Amino acid sequence: MKLRVHFEIADRNIDEIVDGSNADELLSEAKSRVASELGWKGMFLHAMSTIQFAQLAVRMYNEHHETQYPIPETAEEFVEFGKVTGKVEVLDG
Repeated sequence: MKLRVHFEIADRNIDEIVDGSNADELLSEAKSRVASELGWKGMFLHAMSTIQFAQLAVRMYNEHHETQYPIPETAEEFVEFGKVTGKVEVLDG
């Protein structure tokens, strides 16, 4: 499965293609890329589990956009959140 992920965090635009065999791998890859993109600011992300990263992202999105999307409990739910909000585009799989 290949996804294109695009969003803004810490005044940076992230536009990446991530590839993985399942949603857990995709989320892990996305977390890693975001952390590396943020440099030293991304250090705190390394300490989080992948689902904690996803939950933080949804909380931040909800706060910023004044929405009430459910906080994901699984990587699959996070990918669905991304598709619904237009932040994730499925390229294949």
